[in-house]
Amino acid sequence: MPGVKRLAQYMCVGIPFPGVPPNTMGGFSISEAESAEAMAARLYPLALAGATIHVVPLMELPVGGTVEAEKKYRA
Repeated sequence: MPGVKRLAQYMCVGIPFPGVPPNTMGGFSISEAESAEAMAARLYPLALAGATIHVVPLMELPVGGTVEAEKKYRA
């Protein structure tokens, strides 16, 4: 899908962590998106299918400005 690039993904089937019912599938992925709208468009079909989705932004960087942002954060 344009605007979203998946960088890494981990899937756990069974009991991903305590307190979750058995035979639950847990998926964790690190994605890069151009905007919140692009990420929402990617996740909307999963939500319609009944998946529970939590999005946690790790670091927001402007698209195309990563070199400048990296210099800023390293200083």
